[in-house]
Order: sequence, then C-alpha cells, then structure tokens
Amino acid sequence: MPEGDAALRAAIRLDEALAGERLTKAEIRVPRFATVQLAGAVVLETRTVGKHLLTRLVRDDRRLTVHSHMRMDGRWIVGKADQRPCAGPGFQIRIWLMSARSQAVGLRMAEVKVVKTSDEHRLIGFLGPDVLSPSFSIEDAEQRVVSVGDSELVAVLLNQRVVCGLGTMWAAELAHHIGVNPYAPAATVRNVARGLDYVRSEMMAAITAGPAQSRSRLLVFERNRQPCRTCGTGIRRGRIGTEPYQRVTYWCPSCQPSS
Repeated sequence: MPEGDAALRAAIRLDEALAGERLTKAEIRVPRFATVQLAGAVVLETRTVGKHLLTRLVRDDRRLTVHSHMRMDGRWIVGKADQRPCAGPGFQIRIWLMSARSQAVGLRMAEVKVVKTSDEHRLIGFLGPDVLSPSFSIEDAEQRVVSVGDSELVAVLLNQRVVCGLGTMWAAELAHHIGVNPYAPAATVRNVARGLDYVRSEMMAAITAGPAQSRSRLLVFERNRQPCRTCGTGIRRGRIGTEPYQRVTYWCPSCQPSS
C-alpha cells in the first residue's frame, strides 16, 4: 500500500498538472458520485492527510473536495490534455479530470468521494497526526504511541488513528532504527521519538528522490532471509496485528531481539 510519502508525491504531481486550471472534463466513474457535475470548476490545490488525497475545487462559489485513497493498487497518472485518457484500460479508471492544458487519471482507486470542503472532517477527522505535516509534533506523537499500552509497536504505528502516514515499510524501518523488536509492547519503548524523527526525515527525502532510490536505502523491509546490513544476521518476516488487520513486518533478530 502506498505510504504517506507516495501520497504526497501524487499530490505534487496533481498540483503541477491541475492547480489553477478550469476543468473541461470531469468524470467520476463511481456510481454514487457519477452524476456530480465538476466540469467548469477551478482546481485550487491537492493536499494530503496521511494517505488520503484531497483535491479542492470551486464551482459556482461552492467549494468541493474530491477525496481519493489509493490503497494497494491505486495510482494517479498525469499527462497532457487529450480526448483520450492518458492511462487505462478504461475499466480501471475511477476518475478522469482534464483542463485545456493537462489531465489526471485515477486508476484502481479504492475510494473516491465528493464532499463539500467544509465536510472533509467526516472523511479524515478520525486520523491521528500526520507524520509529514509541517505542524507534526514528534513528542505528541510519541506519547500517543506509548499510551496505547500492550499492543505491539509496529501494529500501533500502523494504526492510522494513532499516527497517520506510516505503512508497513516505514513502520518496520522505524523499529529497526531504534533496535526494538516489532512485537514489543508499545508502552515499553522509550525511544519512539528518535524513530519517528528518522522515518520522517527519510520520507521527506523520498518525496524528491523517488521510490526506487528510497527503497535502495531500506534496511529490513522486504529483505527476508537477506543479511542485515548492520550485523549480517538473516532478516526475518512475520505477521503482526490481529485479524482482519494483520500485516507483514520484517526485523533483524540480532539487532532487534525479543525480550
């Protein structure tokens, strides 16, 4: 699943393509919102909260927001304006926005909604602080993580209600960076702030460097049975959390021993 840095990269691409543009075409291929008329609206901006994208528009003095979430398979692709979508196949297109200059196509989106901008809180109000927000407080986020109690550290980091924007990749890397087993109770971890500061810095770097370069720097994620880059021990892979929300995680049994 794309993480907060991937969502922010998508938002930057959408802003470069459509911010300030008037839409000449707007198709939302989701039954509930298929009849919403967005053609003629001016795109103001696209912002992110965690992994959620909020494309804000104004049409006839009404401020609206197109909310999208990529989940595992979704992608936003931008290109020059044309009578045909810049990406496909057509049955995978959930949203198609076009101006006189450029277009953006949302493929395989898990969620697409249109709401009044003043109602955005109904879609994202449950989220914890966004790790990539300029106003993110590492100390506050650390307190939220450790206050969860006996829940496993990585499972807590993946709970978007506690801190939003982290996924399996950055949660595993955070635990490795601070030398903590991913299954350790969150309440017992004393250096969460250092881990949050590290992954926030890495995520910010990944926004400009791109996914390929950022993945080349990973120490444990998707490196099952490969030697740890710190000590040479084989990396392990396991499941964490409770059904139906179990996720995969990775760790070095030497650098991150169980208690």
